[in-house]
Amino acid sequence: MLPFGIKQSETLTGAFRFVEEPDKERSASFDAQFAVVDWAAMAKAGTTKLTGKFTCEGFVNDAPFEGTLDIDPLRRRKLIYDFTFKDAAGAEIHFEGEKRIDFLNIPKTMTTLYCRLSRKEKVIATGVMHFDIRDLPAFLASIRPVRL
Repeated sequence: MLPFGIKQSETLTGAFRFVEEPDKERSASFDAQFAVVDWAAMAKAGTTKLTGKFTCEGFVNDAPFEGTLDIDPLRRRKLIYDFTFKDAAGAEIHFEGEKRIDFLNIPKTMTTLYCRLSRKEKVIATGVMHFDIRDLPAFLASIRPVRL
């Protein structure tokens, strides 16, 4: 295996609608860093470690999170973001999001993340987040080697 890994940063913004207030949209964003430090796991399952901070208007502000990013655009045609964080009351919240890859519409499908938030396996909010294509140069420039 390679004697180094890589890390990269990504920012997405969007909005969520909570089950208890379906007519109100709440702005949201997350800044994430993902790292490939286990090349064997990456080659086998496409899984990388994901960390960062999540904000959702009136819910959490810069809540630290940890989880995984599954990168499998060829076999499953999806990128799956899966992480947990604590809400303002200290309850664990599960974030699940996926980019659904359509090779005939790469600009839209690689920049659109369909997501939901759950508490104790009950969905509390759904949303859509976007990667701003104007951030692509910064995204590419964020690739850094990691010493293993």
